[in-house]
Amino acid sequence: KSLHLAESNNAGNVVIIPCDCGTHDINDIARVQLSSIKTYLSTHKNCKIKNIFIVMEDKESYQVFEEYYNRIFD
Repeated sequence: KSLHLAESNNAGNVVIIPCDCGTHDINDIARVQLSSIKTYLSTHKNCKIKNIFIVMEDKESYQVFEEYYNRIFD
């Protein structure tokens, strides 16, 4: 929903914070968020968003997201 809202407001850049509700681990968060981003971009071919940044708190989270990014987007 956030990507749809950003695009409908003509945002060129989006910053996303990995969100958990205290119930999931970072692997689940990375998999779900990155899969959702890929699905959105795949179904919105004329998307105006140019950059999506995911902000990390720590190196471990960054490494997990990087691993899932490579799995999902390659």
